[in-house]
Amino acid sequence: MKLVHRHLLLDFAAQFALCVGGISIFMLGFALYREADLLIDYRVPARMIAWLLANRWPLLLLDVMPGAGLFAVILSLGRMAHDRELAVIRLSGWSLLRIVWPLFVFTLLLAYGLFLWNEYVVPASERRYTEAWMKLTRQKVYDFVVTRKFVTGPDNTRFYIGSLDRRTGEMRDVMVFQETPEGYPRFMTAASGRIDGQIWILRDGVLHELGRDGYVTYEVGFTEMTVNTKQDWNFLFTEVLSETAMTRIQLKKMAEALENESHSSQGVNPASSYWVNYHLKVAIPFTFFVFTVLAVPFACLNARAGRLAVFLPALLMYFAYFLLLTLLYALGTQGLVAPWVAAWGSNFFFGGLAVLLLLVLVR
Repeated sequence: MKLVHRHLLLDFAAQFALCVGGISIFMLGFALYREADLLIDYRVPARMIAWLLANRWPLLLLDVMPGAGLFAVILSLGRMAHDRELAVIRLSGWSLLRIVWPLFVFTLLLAYGLFLWNEYVVPASERRYTEAWMKLTRQKVYDFVVTRKFVTGPDNTRFYIGSLDRRTGEMRDVMVFQETPEGYPRFMTAASGRIDGQIWILRDGVLHELGRDGYVTYEVGFTEMTVNTKQDWNFLFTEVLSETAMTRIQLKKMAEALENESHSSQGVNPASSYWVNYHLKVAIPFTFFVFTVLAVPFACLNARAGRLAVFLPALLMYFAYFLLLTLLYALGTQGLVAPWVAAWGSNFFFGGLAVLLLLVLVR
């Protein structure tokens, strides 16, 4: 590695560490301010507050990193441009891309590390944060018994469960509605039952068949009946976590399960939110790389105009990114745009803008 590259990376690393620390303090302070009323009402001790903030910081870091990368590049590369170091290096025959390519590689590797952070560290810390808040407010962290649950299976079969014990799979007050070519659905009622994979074992029930006039034409009781639903029901036994407390695998499983449950229902697909967050698990970490690339032309184009002239448009661009991300997220969760577009649209837009500005700069 050339001396120029080492000089740039060391300067960037120092500025980046300062920016991460400064923005993190601001974000943690804002998070503390938002929860101040609850903390006072429940007389939360300082040790518990520190625990809550420590477990909230991994999630906040995902928002801190893009801003820290943006401002660190402006401070480090902008200083070199302001002091005419870049001009001297470029006069010696080096192109701008040759100067900054190690910075791009370094931040791309950091973005991949941030993806791993988002996949393994953030879900665990968010779960601890939620459990701590639930204990403070004396709320149940997890209900083992689900009551009054409607679900939809293949072939538009509807199931109603009066109560389900997630620990054993035992059900009570079960109804199954199956569509028939004749008109009214065939339905079964059962006092109890059990879910075993795709199989529902119903006990002490009655099978009813209705004619075209709506009257019962056939009725028979059964002690036990096995129904092959042709669908796994793992989502009924899964603890309902916030999207940020789930890994990509968990998000995908939940989204697929909800799609199977509501594939025939009208309105907003509840799986849309999980699909958007599934793609965001990758998109959000790589926002850091996009903003690092975007910061290079901002640092070089107005270097002699003063830091305010550089920081102000960069700051506006930073806020514009989150506004666009919020808009696309809302559209994606409502099913108005594809989930991958909702997650990656902001990165594509600002990444394209960064490439365009770099092309203008290197010419």
